[in-house]
Amino acid sequence: MGAMDDVITMEEIGRVYEVTDGLGIDREALNIELGKEDPGGWTRASGGMTRSEVIAVTLPLTTPLDDWLPSLEAGLREMVGGSQESSSGAGGPSAGIGEPSAESSGEGA
Repeated sequence: MGAMDDVITMEEIGRVYEVTDGLGIDREALNIELGKEDPGGWTRASGGMTRSEVIAVTLPLTTPLDDWLPSLEAGLREMVGGSQESSSGAGGPSAGIGEPSAESSGEGA
């Protein structure tokens, strides 16, 4: 794989947003890593100064996005639904995560 395969594209970011928008997750509550890393995953992380908590998403390097997105959707659905575990990290209460944004279309979920 070349170095450019390690960097996500705007199209891939858009595909992640399709999943998160459908779950009513505010885009501001996401931190999508620009580099890919296997096996890919999602976890709660510190939001820094602007938010108390975000969902950090890392796309997989070798698994095709179409094959991985259903896992992302299921894991995020479990995470925002109050589950204590995601497939790649601990869950827990969320501050604003899972609340629909004003820009959310309301489709899905």
